[in-house]
Amino acid sequence: CVVAGQSNLCTVALEAAALDPEAVKGVVLLGPPAVEALSLDKSPEAIAKVWRIVGSPVGAALFRFARRKPFLASFSKKNLFADPALVDDDYLDVCAAGAADAATRHAVFSFVAGTWR
Repeated sequence: CVVAGQSNLCTVALEAAALDPEAVKGVVLLGPPAVEALSLDKSPEAIAKVWRIVGSPVGAALFRFARRKPFLASFSKKNLFADPALVDDDYLDVCAAGAADAATRHAVFSFVAGTWR
């Protein structure tokens, strides 16, 4: 089989491939995070602290701020795209639609807390 992972799930793809290397014919990593991000360990206490903050009214306000198109555009241009000119209205519409449901904030908070490591 071929195991694939995108963004922070690249770490999951690598772990899955390591479970049965004989069965894996290839690994595809799409937009993996920087090596520095993968090598940072967070203590359970640090993760719990982040969850307390993001689960508070402050966290809710930060999520509302971060899901605005201007923030999504700025963040995407600085962190996600090699060519910032590719961040267009179609892409931002998809991002904004995905963030419209406040329940999606938990994935964002998990990323910020580092629980994906």
